[in-house]
Amino acid sequence: MPNNNEFLDRLNDVKSMINNLDLTMFRNGVEKELFKLVEKELTEFNNEVLDCIDNIQKYYPEHQKVLEELSKKNNIGLFFYEYEQFLDSSQDPYMGLSRFTDSFKKLKDVYYSKVKNLVEKSLKEIDFSQTQKIKDKLSELENENELLSRKIAETDILKTEQIRNKLNELENQSELLNRKIAETDVLKNSLEHQLNEQKERYESVNTKLELEKQEDIYGKIANNYNKNARWWLFGIVTSIGFLVSLIFYIKENFCFDISCYGNIELSTYNTICSDCGEHILWLEIFKSIFFRILIISLNIYLITFCVKNYNASMHNKTINELRQNSFASALHFYNTTTGDKKDEILLKAADSIFSHRATGYQGKNSEPQNSFIQNIIDKVTPSK
Repeated sequence: MPNNNEFLDRLNDVKSMINNLDLTMFRNGVEKELFKLVEKELTEFNNEVLDCIDNIQKYYPEHQKVLEELSKKNNIGLFFYEYEQFLDSSQDPYMGLSRFTDSFKKLKDVYYSKVKNLVEKSLKEIDFSQTQKIKDKLSELENENELLSRKIAETDILKTEQIRNKLNELENQSELLNRKIAETDVLKNSLEHQLNEQKERYESVNTKLELEKQEDIYGKIANNYNKNARWWLFGIVTSIGFLVSLIFYIKENFCFDISCYGNIELSTYNTICSDCGEHILWLEIFKSIFFRILIISLNIYLITFCVKNYNASMHNKTINELRQNSFASALHFYNTTTGDKKDEILLKAADSIFSHRATGYQGKNSEPQNSFIQNIIDKVTPSK
């Protein structure tokens, strides 16, 4: 599409050509020579001029009102008026010719016979070389406009091709990225599989080591309680021996009758209190008896204390030995079984280790419960 300045310059050239028409020759005319060409030439010229007016209307909207008025001149009286005005040189030739040709185009079929004579008289000597120049100029403008349109189209095609190439490039990059993502997923799955294998192996080894460690810990605890139980047993035996010796000594050396005490003790108490000497003597006898009973009671309490601690130590020793055996059995069956049964074995071991067990050393319920080893054997052995 031509720019406004260029189009305006060319339009001025056309207008100049129109202004250069010899209107005197146009008025006088050569009827026979020019009338043969009037319908064809003037119609074509009219079309080209109207195209020019359309371009003016397009690029110069400020003339819109005037151009709209031109398009409304569509009656026969106005046609003759435009024709008479065109013949009058006082009017602008360009505007007069534009109005005349516009009216002529619209009414040539209806009023052809009426217009014919008037046109024949008026167009006898018109210089069609000027008209041809105008036509050539308009054709040149049209060709340049077409060329420019082609260039714009070619530019659009080039841009479209560039966009298409860019889209293809983006699609290729997207496809490459998708392949990379797929390869990454494969690598990720492979690493996760290897990690799960290593984790399974590590957990299995770690479980075995933990079972062995716990077995050793509970074994040491059981040994410590066994040593404590031995010391408490020694205390029991010592306390019983001391009690037997004390009872034998009291039996052999203590008299519970007042006659066992000599007159010296009684006379001594009578000196202190003449009326209560015998009472004082009985008080001394009571004190001696109470002291011996106290000594025997303390010894019996010591024996009872040693027995309770011995039972507690033996109870804890037995419990920890059972836990040690539970871990040893769990480790054995864990090494000899596969699959989900390993988890069931560990659950059974935990239930056996942390459940309350009667050992016979404490409590009333000393009856043995179901053996942990028997539970494991029942679990591993398939049911019929």
